[in-house]
Amino acid sequence: MKMNNEVDQLLQQLETTRDQFWNITPEVGEFLANLIIEHNFQTVLEIGTSNGYSGLHLARALTKPGGQLYTIESILKKRFPLAQETFAKSGLTNITLIL
Repeated sequence: MKMNNEVDQLLQQLETTRDQFWNITPEVGEFLANLIIEHNFQTVLEIGTSNGYSGLHLARALTKPGGQLYTIESILKKRFPLAQETFAKSGLTNITLIL
């Protein structure tokens, strides 16, 4: 799924930190995005934001149906600012990040 250069660039950058932040694989991100699009989901809740990698996949897929991502980070609070930065750089506006 290619929809947004900023998001594509961020995903590529974050893929290099996958082991450090326990991120999903790119293939799983694509699968989840396709699931959202195919079923026209409007709202997604993610538990465990980490650095925002999976959230980018989800939020980008939700832009097509006009949906909203709610993502919660509570275990590793030091990752919350990383996710904030990731989402701000993405330009996606359909993300609600909860600490």
